[in-house]
Amino acid sequence: MLHITYVEVETFPGGCFFASALTETDMQPGPVRDRLVAFLDDWLARIENAIRDAQNEGAIDPAEDATQITFEIEAALLLANTQYVLARTPEPIERARRAITRRLKPAANAPRT
Repeated sequence: MLHITYVEVETFPGGCFFASALTETDMQPGPVRDRLVAFLDDWLARIENAIRDAQNEGAIDPAEDATQITFEIEAALLLANTQYVLARTPEPIERARRAITRRLKPAANAPRT
């Protein structure tokens, strides 16, 4: 199960702190923006590294583009966060889970026997 429950249970009122802060500072150069961009870069690198680890372990096809998968996962997470904050319904969270599952399922290698 995809763990974005923290948005649903409103661990951070207003959704993901970093998504909100990045939106607020995206056009304001300076150390705060720089730190948030560094955080985002680190977050994306962690997702991509997890995908590459899964590829090395044979769980995801090595021919899959790990950077593209990372982009698609983060896109689903960001949109789910934004829509949840606006609507306060679980639907965007479930849509993100389905979108990510649909993206990863065809990338998965057949189980080894």
